[in-house]
Amino acid sequence: MPANLSGCVLAEGMSLDQITHRVTAFNMLDVIRSKSVPALFPKLMVLVAYDLDGTPEAFFERVTLVAPSGATVATSATQLTVQGLVHNSIHALWALRLEEFGHYKVVVARAERRDGEWKTLVERRLSLVNEAHPQWVGGTQPRTPGGTSGITE
Repeated sequence: MPANLSGCVLAEGMSLDQITHRVTAFNMLDVIRSKSVPALFPKLMVLVAYDLDGTPEAFFERVTLVAPSGATVATSATQLTVQGLVHNSIHALWALRLEEFGHYKVVVARAERRDGEWKTLVERRLSLVNEAHPQWVGGTQPRTPGGTSGITE
C-alpha cells in the first residue's frame, strides 16, 4: 500500500493555497464546549494526510463522526487518485447536531471499492463537554433561538 496515513487534523475551518497546495487549519479541535444538548456545530473539517512512494494509486476514503452511543452522526466519502510524494484530502461535515455529551469518534477508513471492505486507518477523539465556552462571560451561553434547531438530519 503506497499511500501511508501520516496525519489527521480536526478543525473548524481550513484553507488550501491554490499555488503551493499547503493547507492551513483554523481553530483546531479536540473539545467542543456547550451548556446544553443538542449542541449545534456548523462545520467540522477533517484533513487526512498521506505520505506516498510515487506509485499512482486509487482508493476510496471515508470519514465518519460517531456519537458516544455508537450512532453515526455524519459521514463523507470520496474516491482518491494519489501520486507523487504527499497527498492531503479535506472533508467537511456540515450542520452537526450533537445529541449527547461525551467522546465522539472521527473514523477515517479506506476501501479499494465503494462497496468493498472498509479498513479503519485512524480514529480521533472529539469530546463534547458540559461547560460554557470561554467566549460567554460568566457562563451565560445563549440557548438556540426558539429552543429548537433549524438543523435536521
